[in-house]
Amino acid sequence: EMKKLARAARIELDDSEEALQRFNDWFVMYVKPDHDRPEQARGRWLSVCHDLSLYLADLIIARHPHLHWKLQKTGKRDLSYQRPVLVGFRNAHPSYTVDLDFALTQYAGGIVRREQEDRDLFVQILRWNDKVA
Repeated sequence: EMKKLARAARIELDDSEEALQRFNDWFVMYVKPDHDRPEQARGRWLSVCHDLSLYLADLIIARHPHLHWKLQKTGKRDLSYQRPVLVGFRNAHPSYTVDLDFALTQYAGGIVRREQEDRDLFVQILRWNDKVA
């Protein structure tokens, strides 16, 4: 699906920060609010968030092969409870996890509400994970 999305957006899929930023620019430009809940991104865009989070996770794991997916099974009140998260970070607290899908859906919501000012979040996420990996 990411290949189809990349073709439609006229973005070449690679592991560069430049390609990731082009996706971020495209995302910010085109993400649309839901008709029934205008404070949230339209359902189709939540699917795009999911695909982009998997792509971003692949980039992070390629840079840091010791990181891996895990189902969050602890902290029933945790927003990521029973969701797939990245784990295995060496320069963070042992319980540190990254829920990229949640982060990107929140980002989409911020964009449609016009509350989100960061226009390079995808690259920021990649660089932050480089620091804590």
